[in-house]
Amino acid sequence: MKKKILTTLIIFLLTPVLSSCWDQNEMTNLAFIMGLGIDKGKNKKYDVSFQIILPRNVTSGEGGNVSQGPPITVVKSPGDTLTEASRNVHKIVGRQLYYAHTNLVVVSDKVAKDKNLLLGFFDALTRDPDFRRTSQIVIAQKAKAEDILSALSITEQMPVNKITKQIQISEKVLGKDIKIDIDNFLDGVVSPERESIATGYIVIGKKNLIGTPKSIENSKVSAIIMANGLAVFRQGKLVGWLEGNKARGATWVLGKLKNTELNLDWEGKKNVINFVPLRSRTSTSVRFMNKKPIFQVSIKTEGWISEANAPIDLEDPNELTKIGGIAEEFIKNDILRTVHEAQKLKSDIFGFGEKVHRKNPKLWKELKGNWNEHFAESDVSVNVDVYVRRGGVRTNPFWVDLKK
Repeated sequence: MKKKILTTLIIFLLTPVLSSCWDQNEMTNLAFIMGLGIDKGKNKKYDVSFQIILPRNVTSGEGGNVSQGPPITVVKSPGDTLTEASRNVHKIVGRQLYYAHTNLVVVSDKVAKDKNLLLGFFDALTRDPDFRRTSQIVIAQKAKAEDILSALSITEQMPVNKITKQIQISEKVLGKDIKIDIDNFLDGVVSPERESIATGYIVIGKKNLIGTPKSIENSKVSAIIMANGLAVFRQGKLVGWLEGNKARGATWVLGKLKNTELNLDWEGKKNVINFVPLRSRTSTSVRFMNKKPIFQVSIKTEGWISEANAPIDLEDPNELTKIGGIAEEFIKNDILRTVHEAQKLKSDIFGFGEKVHRKNPKLWKELKGNWNEHFAESDVSVNVDVYVRRGGVRTNPFWVDLKK
């Protein structure tokens, strides 16, 4: 009986110890990192910026009261490696860095253009168990990563959330930006079958005001950051940009376009019809002629007319078919311009190499060692099929009545 009582007592005493975590940290000892910025250093390889939450300045409670000051601070630390930079930052921040909430990595274009610098910090990101490999990566275009990371937002309390949400909304509504995370990016770096891309960000307005309350305190913001096209990589090095409709052409080919808008000409008048694709499907096939790959990109999409600033009879099926033909040519030209630009950059961002590998593994063994060169010389054709719905609450535009 005494033995049973002693055993029960030991179990009872050990339970709190066994249920605890060996590496548990108190909340008050942690610095929550929301984003990282990687710039080229002066005395060290990197200047790494850490966006840290300031809990005392974050809205709390039902009243939503906020103390004076921004909700984040950005601390910069030098290092020849990401690990060194993160350890050096402890000289400034008296807390343990906590990466579980990090959802953005900003890389300057100067770092992205240097393959050794760009790839030099990825091992640390993918090795640390606390770091989220689903964190998004963006490229600072003609700006420092520190500036992009420091920019305050008028719509989001956490500035990093503004960037991640902006990319998500832009991808959904405009089709000119793509959400790319750490794993997506590295897949393109290590794969011989396709290359990497990432959304670019620029600073608009007075750069010297970025990160200060003055940048957003007026109704007309004086300094903001904005998504601006896609950065194109070749073998882990930034080699160029796709902007505007060329960026949209990439999302068409990659099958990632969810929504966008096309301004179409009509009977000699520029940009009078606005056509909104709602559902799109992309397929890519490959055939071979004398060991040379020939690709065909096929797009099927349907959408509605959101504006018609011309006297068009939208009840006439022939008119709708004609609009569909104009949209087909528009989309085709968008895609061809994008493909030709990627071929100039010798970067297969579309994964055409994957099609070759699957279709003809034997030929792929011959081509994969120099695939980007073969991609640049490949023939690519585009076939587009558009179905147009009238859409909206009107049958015909009021221009028809004015014409009468």
